[in-house]
Amino acid sequence: MDDSSFNSITHTVEKKVEGKYRLQRVMYIVGAVLASILLCALCVAVKMLIYFTPVMFMLCLILFKYLFIYFQIEYRYTIERGVFTMEKVFGAKKCKKYYQVTLSELDSIVPHTDVTVNKGDVVFPSCISLAEPTPDLYAMIADDGDKKTVLYFEATKKTLKIMRYHNKNTVVIDTLRH
Repeated sequence: MDDSSFNSITHTVEKKVEGKYRLQRVMYIVGAVLASILLCALCVAVKMLIYFTPVMFMLCLILFKYLFIYFQIEYRYTIERGVFTMEKVFGAKKCKKYYQVTLSELDSIVPHTDVTVNKGDVVFPSCISLAEPTPDLYAMIADDGDKKTVLYFEATKKTLKIMRYHNKNTVVIDTLRH
């Protein structure tokens, strides 16, 4: 019997559109629309390019659609064979490895309320808003002597069960919604 389905999980969470990220998205949309209008106006102003206006407008739309994937960010958590991997996914197409750690190397996996972060610690805030934390917000802590690494992630019951299987002494399970 293959027990890989019992010891692996994939969970995807969308990045919340708030704060600096919201401003970046709005500025990108406004900039793309203004650039398209200016390019079309330039084509109309120069009489010889008037026939290229629809083509230029279509090229602007295609470019806008291609670049907008970088403003549709999701985080994918995967646990497979005792290795926790977080990937940043752009527009459900491009993946970039964000963080990877072996679960047995972690010092603790606790709810976010039990974590104190000092200046100089490496923090991976993930997609979860720390301003409005949910009950499912957990933190993984790896201490490297001088500094500790803290990774915030949205936990599910199955995720914590698998983490507890691979590192029994470090996982603190609290009540979860999922």
